[in-house]
Amino acid sequence: MEVYFARQPIMDLKREVYGYELLYRNSPIPAPYSGTNGDVSTSEVINSSFFGGDPYQMFNNKLIFVNFTENLLLNRTPELLPADLLVIEILEEVNATPEVLQACRDMKKKGYRFALDDYIYTTQTSAFLEVADFVKLDLQMDRNEVLRTAAICRKRNLKILTEKVETDEDVDFSRSVNATLMQGYFFAKPLIVSKQSATPMQLTFLRLVSMLNNDDVDLRHIAKIIEVDSAMTMKLLRVVNAVRQDWMEKVTSVHHAVRMLGLKRIKEWLYLVGLQQLRSEGADEFISMAFFRAKFCELIAYEVPSVRPHSGELYLMGLISVVSNLTNENIADKIDEFPVSENIKKGLKGTDDTYRNIFAVVLAYEQAQWEQVDAFTKRYNIYPKKLADLYIKSLNAAESLMHSNGSPLRSSGRRFRSLQ
Repeated sequence: MEVYFARQPIMDLKREVYGYELLYRNSPIPAPYSGTNGDVSTSEVINSSFFGGDPYQMFNNKLIFVNFTENLLLNRTPELLPADLLVIEILEEVNATPEVLQACRDMKKKGYRFALDDYIYTTQTSAFLEVADFVKLDLQMDRNEVLRTAAICRKRNLKILTEKVETDEDVDFSRSVNATLMQGYFFAKPLIVSKQSATPMQLTFLRLVSMLNNDDVDLRHIAKIIEVDSAMTMKLLRVVNAVRQDWMEKVTSVHHAVRMLGLKRIKEWLYLVGLQQLRSEGADEFISMAFFRAKFCELIAYEVPSVRPHSGELYLMGLISVVSNLTNENIADKIDEFPVSENIKKGLKGTDDTYRNIFAVVLAYEQAQWEQVDAFTKRYNIYPKKLADLYIKSLNAAESLMHSNGSPLRSSGRRFRSLQ
């Protein structure tokens, strides 16, 4: 699935990049904002940029300004993103209600920064200055209003950012109101970024929504639903990577990741995923492959005493191994972006250990490389017939999953024929 967003640089007085504002786009063709729902637009921008790769690397460790609607603020959606990278832009249509202000105060205590978009000081908007770090002044608005608002902001020692800066005169005006940051076509037009995004199955999302509406929801049951969907698992790991602290342990299973997030954040994350336009076109084969690999890795782990206690790690390794197929990126290059255990990383990168050997034999079965399969069974003292049974059991599990989703497994018969 091809996804898009635009980024426009925010410049300091030395004309160096201070940060970027991320903007919604639905095509690779440069055009003004084309979204009709602010919640959906922001969710797609977040999913594409923050959860589609390493945002620190993507944006060179610069601050990222993202628009948030009133609904997203009330849902504490920004808390799914790293506070040291994000600047929460409060849109001009957001009302300064007690609930919104309290949500902003709570997030500010956690280290989040706020920018007021297209801000003009009024009695209705004055309350937002309490949480603001940046104030964005639109130079296409009435200049007298801009001057008045800028004077108030200077008294409060807030950073002034002028936007829609298009001429030398706009730059001079920005300096005259003590703006330290500028944004606009004078410096650069928004650059459209295109990425491949793995899309979760709609049924997975619907099952999770249904479960989370129950009062007695069990995190183990949530993990069971997520772990049969490779795309959803990868998104979950991106979220864990975004919110975890350095002291947190590495993820060893889907259940572990769910526990690290907790029920409250799982609900916030699911709300965000649900807003994204879900499409499953062409993804069923890869989802089936992911579940097959995960199940096969897990079952083999039960037969190898040294890794039997870590079967959940092996399952997770197989599940995320299809990231290359879903995003057209090499798994060895992408795996460091996931907060998974070193065992899983080594297994997918190709380090010679039991994790890698199990993953390699799973691939060998897929590709009918029987000499490699024989070498594995001898090394780990597993009967070839036993391994073949586990293979068929894993295929049947994947087939059962896809049929239960109303999408029959479309595997070729080659895999079964290769066992004959």
